[in-house]
Amino acid sequence: MSMVNKSYSSAIEKIDKKISDACKKAGHSKVLVVYNAYEFDEFDIPIDDLDTVPIKGKITVIDEGNFWSGVYEDYAKKYMLRCVVPWAHMVVELAVAANEMILTTNDTHHKYFEDIRFDDDGNVILSMGS
Repeated sequence: MSMVNKSYSSAIEKIDKKISDACKKAGHSKVLVVYNAYEFDEFDIPIDDLDTVPIKGKITVIDEGNFWSGVYEDYAKKYMLRCVVPWAHMVVELAVAANEMILTTNDTHHKYFEDIRFDDDGNVILSMGS
């Protein structure tokens, strides 16, 4: 394995462990979220940005519902109504919210946390991919 591949794998493992530890600390029975919203350094190694503060204040995390149909749609609506995160400060806390969303909606297909966006009302949209 090349040094770059080893560095890449090591960076991903550290990011995954930090998210896993935070999800377990939050009482989650499983850790299903896969974080993919990181930037890369000049060597294309993922940068751990989990401790950055992209959002200050009370937020409502919304499951977009773009991929939902049938049973998932009902779960997504329930998730949207109940998930209000007071003072979410760090990206790792949003990753925990994404994991909770996966566990609540039972949509294990869309488990890749790819982006953080805002809707017109200022709610946080977690873009989840497959």
